[in-house]
Amino acid sequence: KHQLAGEEIIIRMTGCPNGCARPYAAEIGFVGTAAGKYNLHLGGDRQGTRLNKIYKESLDEEMIVGELDKLFQSFKKEKNEQEAFGDFAMRKQWV
Repeated sequence: KHQLAGEEIIIRMTGCPNGCARPYAAEIGFVGTAAGKYNLHLGGDRQGTRLNKIYKESLDEEMIVGELDKLFQSFKKEKNEQEAFGDFAMRKQWV
């Protein structure tokens, strides 16, 4: 939809609040909070040296898709050349 197929965006998801899938080190991370609910984290870097931060809490699937749609639209329109998604999220001060 946003023609981002060529972008390498690190996304990790887990149902475990202990971070078993390392969602806190991803550019976009999802951490389960209840059945079908996830916290959405943004802002990690590609090297895994900057942890992401909570952007929105307790989102269901429909809400997640809506949030990602808005975020990806902004990223496509406003990113600097060669700017990674996590760096863009930090520059935009989303978190």
